[in-house]
Amino acid sequence: MPENNVKQDLVRDINPTRLTALEKVAMPQDPEAEMSVLSAMMYDEDARSECIVRLTEEDFYTPSNRYIFKAIKTLFERNSAVDPLSVSDTLKSNRELEKAGGPNRIAELGGDPLARVGWQYHADMLHRDKTLRKMISAAAQISALAYDAPEDTKEVVDAAQKLIFDVTNADVSRSEQPISDIMGN
Repeated sequence: MPENNVKQDLVRDINPTRLTALEKVAMPQDPEAEMSVLSAMMYDEDARSECIVRLTEEDFYTPSNRYIFKAIKTLFERNSAVDPLSVSDTLKSNRELEKAGGPNRIAELGGDPLARVGWQYHADMLHRDKTLRKMISAAAQISALAYDAPEDTKEVVDAAQKLIFDVTNADVSRSEQPISDIMGN
């Protein structure tokens, strides 16, 4: 067990100045795909239930879209109606309406029915982009570990392997969860 703590300490003690280069590069994302998925979730019951099982807040890069996804998921879990008014109301009661872009932003989700076309493909795109972002983050952390490496390189290699495993294992562990856990019941 102490060996595992050392690996966690190595990852936690990464020099953050080495990670700032990532902030200058656009991370994999697709705002239009995010809007398509949220719009489909707002108006299509099948899309809503499938996206809630397949996606997490992390799949959305844009912070405002994360809040909207969370509100839709909350309404879904309560078996409540999902529409622009109920989503806005949920966001408002959580004091997140402005963080989500305000009521006009929520209303925009229904403004273009063509935006909902291809939501399944767009959901796959969001998931792919999230995985790529996690890989980029893990690679930056591994690089920082290598630069700041202690004498024992085995610890660094073990920590690097854990970072990569965490990226690849996230989807496997989510797919093995009982559906009631995924849906919050």
